[in-house]
Amino acid sequence: MPFTVGNLYYIWCSFIEPPHEKISICVCSQTPYFVWVSTKAKMHGIAQIAWTSGITHGIVSDCHVDLSSLKMASPKDLARARDFGPLSQPALGSIIAEFSTPIEMLSEAHREMVLANLT
Repeated sequence: MPFTVGNLYYIWCSFIEPPHEKISICVCSQTPYFVWVSTKAKMHGIAQIAWTSGITHGIVSDCHVDLSSLKMASPKDLARARDFGPLSQPALGSIIAEFSTPIEMLSEAHREMVLANLT
């Protein structure tokens, strides 16, 4: 399945215990890399964006976007991904704003790649 930068996906993650779907945002279509959306912010509190339900298609409850690391999934899990389409402008804008400055836990090369891909 080809992935589109800036689209929201639900991706089955068999490597998570227990396995379940993760809401993910594609930030690199070649690799593919994603950032995850979770119901709770990570304890480290770095590069966590709070989103409210309905900010973009596919977000049905309040959540947090974790931009502190990039995630991957197996080809088998990626084959089951469900595409919810492009992020709304407010949702995309909040991510671009966060990636516009260094992120403590993310390499500068990854941050610059994601920013270039999203803009």
